[in-house]
Amino acid sequence: MLPATRADVIAAHPRMETRLKTDGCQSSTHDPEAWRPRMTRSARGVVAKAAALFALVAITAFVPQPALAQQRANPGSDGPGGSVLMSDARVLGLQDIAIDKRHTANFTVGQNGSYDFVVTNLGTAATVGAITLVDTLPNGLAFIDGAGTGWNLPTTQATPGGLEVRTQYANPLAVNDSAKFTLTVGVLAAAQPSVTNFATATTSGDLNPTNDRDGDLTVVGGFPDLAIDKRHNRDFKMGVLETFTIVVTNVGALPTATQITVLDTLTSAFAEASGTGAPNWTITLLGAGRNIVQARYAGSLAPGDSASFPLVVTTLQAGYPVAANRATVTLTGGADLNLANNVDADLVNVIGTAELSIQKSHVAPNFTVGKNGSYQLTALNTGVIPAPGPTVVVDSLPRGLKFVSATGAGWTFSVNAPDSNIV
Repeated sequence: MLPATRADVIAAHPRMETRLKTDGCQSSTHDPEAWRPRMTRSARGVVAKAAALFALVAITAFVPQPALAQQRANPGSDGPGGSVLMSDARVLGLQDIAIDKRHTANFTVGQNGSYDFVVTNLGTAATVGAITLVDTLPNGLAFIDGAGTGWNLPTTQATPGGLEVRTQYANPLAVNDSAKFTLTVGVLAAAQPSVTNFATATTSGDLNPTNDRDGDLTVVGGFPDLAIDKRHNRDFKMGVLETFTIVVTNVGALPTATQITVLDTLTSAFAEASGTGAPNWTITLLGAGRNIVQARYAGSLAPGDSASFPLVVTTLQAGYPVAANRATVTLTGGADLNLANNVDADLVNVIGTAELSIQKSHVAPNFTVGKNGSYQLTALNTGVIPAPGPTVVVDSLPRGLKFVSATGAGWTFSVNAPDSNIV
């Protein structure tokens, strides 16, 4: 639809004046009778020139600036006074908004980043309807907030292409004026190493859509990311010193710059531990039961590099048949932004053993010289499996006592010599 215009065609004749509208219709006449005798030739000339002038006005209406167009025909051969054609066209301006999307600094995973949207009216008339700004966030960016003078609070909606952020600017935007909107986003690991974000600004009456969309390529920096792995290389045996190996690896994109600390709180399945001298590690036992192992690494870990230390423990009966233990790694100052891989638990099979013990007491009353006295001996298995083979109890009687006899279900007795005190 063309902008509103005014176009008049004036035909001048020595004896009359006729004003024709752009549709070629006669709107007034001064001397109709004088016109009719010359209608065949002169009127055709006027109408022809009026039609030509109308075509000119129609073309002028598309010029994107206010204008006043006039045309006057030179005196021709239509009579002694000739004829004059005049027209003027007032063309209203057009709206043309353009969007520029930008950021000021590279983004870093785990930190918020911001985009600035600047919508400018490059046309020759102020905007009439609201300006709508739409930004569909790519994978790796999350919506945090958005604000700008004159802009509505943004709304979000999940779409197949990503999370759509939408806001509107309701005020008229004057020629060459601009409106700024700032969008704050959360930067996730999926945004590495770079992300491109597009936004679109639209308004009714904008006849130039080529500058309504803009994309911004943003470099996304990484961070140190520590991962811990706690492992063993064989089944553990109860009551025997066994070894865990703890490995810390930097799987991030930047080297570590602060203290690396590993904490391992031993469960009831393990007795007091010890750490051997691994390079750059300092091992300390904490807690009342010395069951908290603290290991600190003195150096820096480059991306892809790792550091490990052994942890020696004694497995107790509470760990039979499977024992679990967990270790955690941290980076001082919260520089490690991915905590999902900072904890690791290790399950280890525990081989049970028999645990023999003995209890010995005398039978009341107290012993009297010249009379027999009795002792009671009890052998116990406090382990988790039967004791293999025969159980042997050896009692070396002290001086002043002599073996007389012994009884007990399942037991056989022997004395090294008749006068011996060893049973």
